[in-house]
Parts: sequence; structure tokens; C-alpha cells
Amino acid sequence: MRVPFRDHQQYNEKVTVLSPRTIVSEVSPSSVPLRKVSKLVDNYTAEVASEVNLKPEKMKSLAEILPDYARSLNNGLYRALDVYFKVCFLY
Repeated sequence: MRVPFRDHQQYNEKVTVLSPRTIVSEVSPSSVPLRKVSKLVDNYTAEVASEVNLKPEKMKSLAEILPDYARSLNNGLYRALDVYFKVCFLY
């Protein structure tokens, strides 16, 4: 985009114009909404991890339901697995 200077009719060729389309394309896959979903899924997984009858295949599918880049940290998932393993070894 060419923007004229106020004093002259010369054009400044170095102006960058950002449109919503360019801003959206620069957002990483681990965007805020996906991280919120990740936190919700990890909290749900931690909640159901204490269920005695939860099979390992189901726990694995809950842990793998989101891509790796969706989690900024895996703390929620680690907490869920910790609960699950404690319950498994107690019964």
C-alpha cells in the first residue's frame, strides 16, 4: 500500500497493512480457544480417572483426543494419569 507523506507527494513503500485475514493466518494452532478446550478435557479426564471400572483403552483415548500442540503444558493430563494409576494400583 502506498501512503503519501503529508509534505510531499512521495510515497512510503514500507508501510505494512494488516488485515484480519493475515492476523488469523499468523495465529498458531495452539490458540486460546483450543487451550481452553484442552484444559476442559484434562479436567474431565482427571474427574473420570478415579472411576474404578475405567479401562486403560478409554483412558488412553481420552489422553490422545487432542493434538500435542493443543496443550501449553501437560500438567492437567499428568494429574489425570496420576489419579488413574493410583486408583488402578489400589484395587
